[in-house]
Amino acid sequence: VLLLIPAVCSKKAELRMGIAVANRKCPMEIEKGMVVTEIAMHGDDIVYSCEMDETGGISICEMNNPYVKAVMKEALIMGLRFNTDSETQDFIELIKDTESTIVCKMTGTSSGCEMSIPVRYTELK
Repeated sequence: VLLLIPAVCSKKAELRMGIAVANRKCPMEIEKGMVVTEIAMHGDDIVYSCEMDETGGISICEMNNPYVKAVMKEALIMGLRFNTDSETQDFIELIKDTESTIVCKMTGTSSGCEMSIPVRYTELK
């Protein structure tokens, strides 16, 4: 067990460094009306803070229900699983190796309502 500690610590350091590099690209629009404003580590969580433009008629407040969150979570998982980009795949392996959780935290630009969708490393098979 003690031999695993340095390996996990170096993977955590690698993950933190990758997140710091990615955060420098913020803000970045990931789709129309959705902007990642920050990527940061909070404990074992990798938190993607996003702002969602609510001027199109749907608000985060309306979306913050178990059904919508489950659909969005599944879309996030599938997007990560089927992304063939080598950097994304390396990132997923680091998440698994460090037993981390991705949290997509969305805030509505008009309402200020928040919704968080966590994805545990075990869900990234």
